[in-house]
Amino acid sequence: MNLHPGDLPLFQAALELVVPATKLQVLKDVTVYPDGTIWRGRRIVRESLVTGRGPTKWKVLIEVGTTQLRVRTYRDVHEDTVWFIDNWSDGYFHWITDALPRLFTVRDLVAGRPLLLPSRYQNLKCLVPSVKPFGVDAIRFQKPDEGIRCARLLMPTHTAPTGNYNEGLINELRDTFTTFYASDAVADDRVYISRRKAPRRRLANEEDVACVMREYGFRVVYLEEHPFEDQVAILSKARYVASNHGAGLTNMLFMRPGGRVLELRREGDAHNNCFFTLASALKLDYFYQLCGSGRPRVNPRSRDLVANIETLRDNLAALVAS
Repeated sequence: MNLHPGDLPLFQAALELVVPATKLQVLKDVTVYPDGTIWRGRRIVRESLVTGRGPTKWKVLIEVGTTQLRVRTYRDVHEDTVWFIDNWSDGYFHWITDALPRLFTVRDLVAGRPLLLPSRYQNLKCLVPSVKPFGVDAIRFQKPDEGIRCARLLMPTHTAPTGNYNEGLINELRDTFTTFYASDAVADDRVYISRRKAPRRRLANEEDVACVMREYGFRVVYLEEHPFEDQVAILSKARYVASNHGAGLTNMLFMRPGGRVLELRREGDAHNNCFFTLASALKLDYFYQLCGSGRPRVNPRSRDLVANIETLRDNLAALVAS
């Protein structure tokens, strides 16, 4: 890691974490609402909410209460059904790193049992190929105005707070995907994952950054142009990967141990260390570059970044120096 001593406070909170064991919960007579929360009577099931961060309990209760008012019909489900998501899991990062590890822990139970998901998950392009390695037989989608009353819901608990990982489990997940979708080719590629086509958190000086990446032998890749199976194959062949903070970096999950990752991240951000911790869990060498922003009035989580080009050259030289 190319750690500058003055930047240590940015990573301090992510240096150590105790991760509890994942358990299988059998929930009886619960109701699933379209926002992805589960209720037993008038009490919310905590494991249906994201762990580690997110809205306050009272905000969740208000939002869920509004959702419940929109429910027009209820459907009873009597067969055993598998639930492995929380209320944030429909984003690519959270689907891959929070939801799928939970599904992986109960992979021996999914044969013959349907997965239950809210209707919006049909928009998740990677959904079907990402669960295929687990032998999923069926997925049942909940309608947006429907409450589902489940006699028995099988739900694994979270494997770690979001942005953190059970090290052994996340490596097993990597092996599962690379074995299923990728060849045994040598990992020697250099990949720059561009966010040019993303709606936010792009690089304001993308053209200059891409030019420098090419100078160092990186090929520019737009992952949204590739199906999930190809994304696994592309990253499994990459020894060096660079990108600004965003969902594309989630795919470092498919890199081989010993690879190196460069994250362009917002200066002063001591909160979003999910890719630092992911690289650590996967035995990847992590490099970073702090970037300013030319739009201070925009929400920090949505701002485009500006990467110093000379600093980028230095960091890329260090990244590929072995």
